Amino acid sequence: MSNLVAGISVSLSTTDDFSEGDIAAGVIEAIFESPVNLKPIRYGLFSGDEIIECVEDIVRVLVGQESKSGAGGVVLSANKDCEYQLQWDRANNLLSYFGGFLLSNAYRRNPKILHDYLSFIKDLAVVCNVAYGDMRSMNCDGWDTPFNLMMRLPEIPNVSIYGRPYVEMFGRDKIENAPFYQVEQIANDIYWLQSTADVTEMVSGSTREKIRGYFGENAYMAGKKWRYKDGIHPEWNKYMS
Repeated sequence: MSNLVAGISVSLSTTDDFSEGDIAAGVIEAIFESPVNLKPIRYGLFSGDEIIECVEDIVRVLVGQESKSGAGGVVLSANKDCEYQLQWDRANNLLSYFGGFLLSNAYRRNPKILHDYLSFIKDLAVVCNVAYGDMRSMNCDGWDTPFNLMMRLPEIPNVSIYGRPYVEMFGRDKIENAPFYQVEQIANDIYWLQSTADVTEMVSGSTREKIRGYFGENAYMAGKKWRYKDGIHPEWNKYMS
């Protein structure tokens, strides 16, 4: 049973290496371009405890952990309703990761905040050179099911973001004609694929079946199953720096 929460979660995965200072600084600076209600004011290793004085302090925390564990991360907190996380793991050659959430308290008070958040995530996906990303309602069962991009894509979320690895795997024409509610090209090799008109509502089973059937069932997880032994996925070594 999922831990249901009134709000939306975001994840962005990239082959860019967040342990490199210039890349990390670029992503963090882009986060600080977010609207005022979404801009982080605190940071820390595991929670937002320290007041942010400058971007350089956050970069040092994020990239300065390599000598200890070969991996690193930092949490950025805007307020109790909005938080971000950056992670990297060179030791296991995993994709670098951005995660975040926006609780419904924020956009129920002011619906424009949700619109601003969607625009911000689109911009950040481009800055991150996203390979895969998604946005999903945390108030729907199964939203927190683990997934492994090295094996398959997860079950169809409210929003899928396909970057270059998936554009090359599926083909541009196939993505542009996919049976999503909305297909938007947000960069040359990045597509925003929205399954529902409202990103906070549940994705129907019929919608998921239609999309999985269109691209191929073996490219996706289904339901809450996540322990797959095989599947279709990009040739990740081709994209790793």
